[in-house]
Amino acid sequence: MLAQGLAESPGLRVVDSLRVFRTVEDLKLDPAALTQADLGRLGDLLDVDRLVVGTVRQAGERIRVELQLVTMGLPMDPPRTLDGEVGDASALFGLTETLARDVRDAMAVAPATTAGPRSLSADPAAMA
Repeated sequence: MLAQGLAESPGLRVVDSLRVFRTVEDLKLDPAALTQADLGRLGDLLDVDRLVVGTVRQAGERIRVELQLVTMGLPMDPPRTLDGEVGDASALFGLTETLARDVRDAMAVAPATTAGPRSLSADPAAMA
């Protein structure tokens, strides 16, 4: 859902989630324990300048999504953390829209921008 929300921004190029899943699997990486080196390698292979990694956790009815926006580079900038929580699964769509907007804002990319595309990849752990 997050990838779809970000893909609607013409200023972003979002890598297909299936490609991300396959790349993580081919590299035999644990999506829940990616190191800075893993993120750098993944970014290089996917040819992106930013990655969104994260987790989705559920405790009872509450669902918490924690994302990190990681910028590739030498050295990598510190990740920017974005998160949100909802009381039940019916509010998850709204949270996903909010987080997609927050990611766009953090990258200074408006949903209707006409600037050249930027690269972004969504991590499988955050795609659950």
